[in-house]
Amino acid sequence: MVKIKSLLNHIRIAYNDHRGWHTENKYIVFESDDWGAIRMPSKEVLQILDSMGYKSSGNKYEANDGLESAEDVLRLMEVLTKYSDGLGHHPVFTLNYVMANPDFNKIAASNYESYFYEKVSETYKRYDGDDKVQSVIEEGMADGFFRPQFHAREHFNVALWMEALRNNIHDMRKIASLEAVATNIPSMGGNYFVKAYDVRNKKEQAFIKTSITDGLKLFEDRFGFKSITAIAPNYLWDDDLEPTFYDCGVRMLQGGRVQNYSFYKGNKKRYNVLGNSRNGLIFSIRNSSFEPYAYGDEAVSKCLSDIEVSFRRGLPSIISTHRVNYVSRINNSSLTNLKRLSCLLAEIIKQYPDVIFVSSDVMYENMKDTL
Repeated sequence: MVKIKSLLNHIRIAYNDHRGWHTENKYIVFESDDWGAIRMPSKEVLQILDSMGYKSSGNKYEANDGLESAEDVLRLMEVLTKYSDGLGHHPVFTLNYVMANPDFNKIAASNYESYFYEKVSETYKRYDGDDKVQSVIEEGMADGFFRPQFHAREHFNVALWMEALRNNIHDMRKIASLEAVATNIPSMGGNYFVKAYDVRNKKEQAFIKTSITDGLKLFEDRFGFKSITAIAPNYLWDDDLEPTFYDCGVRMLQGGRVQNYSFYKGNKKRYNVLGNSRNGLIFSIRNSSFEPYAYGDEAVSKCLSDIEVSFRRGLPSIISTHRVNYVSRINNSSLTNLKRLSCLLAEIIKQYPDVIFVSSDVMYENMKDTL
């Protein structure tokens, strides 16, 4: 039965690839989610949560992902600067940004009755005493290494989290006192709270629409331009949210092959197709993966295999590669992952001398006039 399901899934993927947008150019797009978000505040907090019985170190995200530092971004730039395509373009990372994090002190002062957030610039200052990350990323943008786009205002479900805080479910107030949004809760199947748009009712959906509008305004204020593309956390969003994205200037939704719907919409799934559109938005589909935090050395060969299939089918290779691979706040695994990234880029250029590196918004510009 498992083999039959796997075969059917491969057939579905091939069929949807055939139906999607095609190109003769060998485009590579690196899409990297979660920049700006708090995940695990520090190695010390990770150890405390383990001692509380949450087994956080057993979850690869919780055990590795923390707020990026200026040094993390500089190290990533150092790798990207070594490589370029035939047009002289360096590999460019689309940095999908979370624009705000909880203001833990204000929330606690309200006796957990009201939600407050802080801008990502304030989070940087709290963690490192400055906002040097902004200037480093601006330097990388100017040199063509980075192109920020919108991920969410918060990368967690505010309504569920606040409810858990009010009722102190799973000792959530203690977790919040450590400045962690939530952690690996085995009875909930992991960090359940990260599914930002998994709403349960119309009121929560209205809150999410407001957060998208507000988040995109925060994005424009910080980076000086509108985000043309966006990516919903955990590839989970309802069609009802799409007009809100469109009204705020978004024209393409990044995503995986499968779109997940909220509890409010019955936890349905939809298989989207590259280049298809709905509510004025084009869909971009990630068809490749480079996630060494999960796959180790195999991540390089896996990604090269994904790229080969994409190019053979006349598709751009749109690569998922999350921030967790490149940050060092929790441990130094990012140093090894950067070496793996360097190996991947060297092989891409060797195997495909005519490769073209582009960001997600440039990919949209290349797609929109030929659909």
